[in-house]
Amino acid sequence: MRNQFADHEGPSIYPPAADERGVALILALLTLLCLSTLGAGLVMLTQTETWTTTNYKMTTQARYASESGLQSTLNWMTYNFTPSGASLDLSKSPVEYSGSPVVLSAMSGVSANYPTTSVRTAFNAALRDQPVSGMGTPASYSAFATLMHMRMVRGMDGASVPVQTWHVVSRGRLTSARAARVDLSADLQTPTSPIFQYAAFGVAPICDSVNAGGNGTTDSYDSSQGSYAATQANSDGNLGSNGNVHVQGTSTHIYGSVQTPLSDSPGACNPGSPDALSINGTPIIDGGLVPLPAPLQFPTPPPPSPLPPTTSYTVGGGNPCGTGPSALAGCTSAGGPSAPVYFAPGLYGNILINNKVVHLSSGTYTFNQLQLGGGAQLIIDSGPVVFQFAGQSLTGIPPVVFDMGGGSLISNPLSAASDFYIVYGGTAEVRVRGSADAYGVVYAPNSNVSVLGNSHWYGSVLGNTVDASGGINLHYDKNLSSEFYITGNLRAMSFSWNKF
Repeated sequence: MRNQFADHEGPSIYPPAADERGVALILALLTLLCLSTLGAGLVMLTQTETWTTTNYKMTTQARYASESGLQSTLNWMTYNFTPSGASLDLSKSPVEYSGSPVVLSAMSGVSANYPTTSVRTAFNAALRDQPVSGMGTPASYSAFATLMHMRMVRGMDGASVPVQTWHVVSRGRLTSARAARVDLSADLQTPTSPIFQYAAFGVAPICDSVNAGGNGTTDSYDSSQGSYAATQANSDGNLGSNGNVHVQGTSTHIYGSVQTPLSDSPGACNPGSPDALSINGTPIIDGGLVPLPAPLQFPTPPPPSPLPPTTSYTVGGGNPCGTGPSALAGCTSAGGPSAPVYFAPGLYGNILINNKVVHLSSGTYTFNQLQLGGGAQLIIDSGPVVFQFAGQSLTGIPPVVFDMGGGSLISNPLSAASDFYIVYGGTAEVRVRGSADAYGVVYAPNSNVSVLGNSHWYGSVLGNTVDASGGINLHYDKNLSSEFYITGNLRAMSFSWNKF
């Protein structure tokens, strides 16, 4: 009898179900699709990375070209550009000329607008489409500059100088088939540092760099706000020095502070190691001793150009200006011992004024040497009056380039310290004398300056040393700190860039 379970032994003889056919093919196609997609993605990623690298390289090259243009523009404006304030509207920002912003342009599509044709032409020639070598591909730059701000200040030689802010745009370009372009911009500004910040300042780092005493005082006022009587303040009459300040007297009063970078050790000043402050007597220093973080630097003013003659002339007597070939150029007088004398701005040699009243009008007076004898008086009719000194071949020990003798004085009825300016870069002495209305400033960073007379000096005095020990009253004009500046070359103060 046949076993009923015999058909279930061994492998199945029946075919697979119909819905299981072709699965392996589908799986193979899906695998192939995934691999193809992955491969295409890798190719695309590689191509994208290549494009990114190329774009970065081109952008970097264009930026380097633009940086070269920015630096070239700064160099040109520092060494080849002479600013002009003629016919400019300084009340606008950007500054305007003929109703439009002031622009120097060497870039296509940007129009130049500057009052001096030669400057426009030179800027364009120097900075338009200039090639940049060493880039591995042809590159060039162009630039334009817009004058954003400008104001006029007085420099260390007393002349007016512009303080400017220019916004400069430099465009670097690659000239290949796939050109790249990068614009860089920077603000170029004139750096400034106030000259007169003290009633008196001594540059020399030595003992008695500033010597104040004789029962005088220092205080301050602000000529921009009114007269001394109206704006006087028992403050800010500071004394400053890179060395030692010596204050003496029984009733000397400093309505301000003493400022120096030296450390203080009470007692007499040691020449080998100066102290910040030496005191004799019972003076009062309201603001005490204030340390400066570092010595202050004051550049030497350039010698006068042209230099004055070295011939000597005495202005005095009944014919103070002389006649004929021996007449003093620039000097006029109606004649007679009591007649006033008038000097015109110009060049003068070694001048001695005896018992004469000399009137001065706005301008620059260049002396080799000036001495005021007894009774001599300088009257400032209009300002600013600038005294420059050359000090060539001076005699005497010590030599003196400006000497106000006993009884002489300076009178400034305008009551503005900025209207009378004495500037000297040499080492001979400067001796000025105060009076009831002596308003002025002295800038002589290499000279020993003496302020004589038991009277008043309204303004500021800066010298290698300053001797104000004779009882002079120094009244610092705070307005000076915003009028006279040491200026430098244009400097980049901000930076930004755009890619196109």
